[in-house]
Amino acid sequence: MNRKYEKLSHQLDKLPFIDELRIKFATTSDEFLQAMKLIHQAYEKKGLVNDNKECYFSPYILLPKNKIIVIKKNQKVIGTISVIEDSPLGIPMDKVHPEDINSLRKKKINFIEIGAFAIAPKYHHYGLSLLLYRAAFIYINQYTNADCAVIAVHPRVSKLYNNLFQFEVFGNEKEYESLNDAKSIPLLAKSSNSVKFIKNNKILSRDIEKNNILSEYTDSLNIYDSEGKDIDNIFIWNDNCILNYFNKCEIKLNQLPLKQKELLDWLYPVLRSHSSID
Repeated sequence: MNRKYEKLSHQLDKLPFIDELRIKFATTSDEFLQAMKLIHQAYEKKGLVNDNKECYFSPYILLPKNKIIVIKKNQKVIGTISVIEDSPLGIPMDKVHPEDINSLRKKKINFIEIGAFAIAPKYHHYGLSLLLYRAAFIYINQYTNADCAVIAVHPRVSKLYNNLFQFEVFGNEKEYESLNDAKSIPLLAKSSNSVKFIKNNKILSRDIEKNNILSEYTDSLNIYDSEGKDIDNIFIWNDNCILNYFNKCEIKLNQLPLKQKELLDWLYPVLRSHSSID
């Protein structure tokens, strides 16, 4: 076990609130909006955004097949990560690393982007990041057709992601214009290898395994919603949730690029009336 894993293992073993945690998909408006607020707060603290809005806006997260994974402590979302499948809109990394992502498409490699990661500041030193990433890898590995996961990170942490999850650099360093020109480098990992790597390092303590906070099996991942819907269910957010989200992001449909506008207009017709209001 490398030193970073030893540190995370110690943090997870010391979790004082293990019985209060639940890892699941965001399936309610409240969970969704809490996650989006948490992402915006995290990005704001890092200096990646400075727009004073309530929520982080991403059209990709609104597409039906994409998933938001959250860690909840009782009713509060304290951590989140998203898995974004390729679609007619592409993925967020297309904005900064289009050549690298297109090279995967040309090679017929199926991929999913892991992104929109955030943990509430109060819970930064409990090893929760590993729980979120492993949940994402398990979902990708067992319930999608993707061969690998891609992620964009700051170059200074690329080695860390290799040590923890077996990510490898597969492109050049660029700047993320929409995130205040933050430096970005693309990484790629085979999800099945990442799951095995985490398991072999025995990072999860006996108590965590025993409490089913995270396991190899989706039914004990707690990522079914309260009604027990199938994991592959096509999920569309309700009208009130979507309108509330756009209001908190201070965005109207007609402000989006044409392809995003057309797709979201088709998925969420309620946004048409919202956009027509001055």
